[in-house]
Amino acid sequence: NNLSSRIFSWQNNIYIETSKHGAGSSSNEHFSNNSSEQNSEQTIETLFSLKTKFKDTIIFGYLNINSLQNKFDGLKPIIIGNIDVFVLTETKLDDTFDNKQFRIEGFSAPFRLGRNRNGGDIMVYIRDDILSRILDKHNFPSEIEGIFIDLYIPST
Repeated sequence: NNLSSRIFSWQNNIYIETSKHGAGSSSNEHFSNNSSEQNSEQTIETLFSLKTKFKDTIIFGYLNINSLQNKFDGLKPIIIGNIDVFVLTETKLDDTFDNKQFRIEGFSAPFRLGRNRNGGDIMVYIRDDILSRILDKHNFPSEIEGIFIDLYIPST
C-alpha cells in the first residue's frame, strides 16, 4: 500500500488530511477544527473516529500553537492515540526549555528547531514505534525555518 498524508493549517487550527492508496482502493478524509464551536472533547472524538476509520494509515497533524508553554497539558490528550506525527510551529520556546518537560507518552523525544521566546521554533512529535532521524544537510536563509525528518514507516 502507498500511504500519504497532506497537512494544511490556518492560524491556531489543526487540519489533517489522510490518504491511503492500495490495490483497487483509494480514500481521502480531512478534518479541521476551525469551528469555534468545537471544543477539545469534540476534537478528540473526531480524531479518534479518523484514527479508527484509517487504522492502517499514518495520521499527520499540524498546529500553529502560538506559544506552547501554557498549552502543553491540554494538547496531550488530543495527540495521544489519535495522531502519529504531530508538527507544532510558533512554540516560542528557547534553549532554556528542556525537551524532558515536553515529553508525550508513546512518542519519541521531540525534534526541535528553535529561535527564541519572541517567535519561531518548530517541534515535531513522532510515535515511538516509527523509526525517524533528522536530516541535517539542508541550509535555509536565516529568515526561513525548516526541519527535514526521514521516517521509516513499515508496511502493514
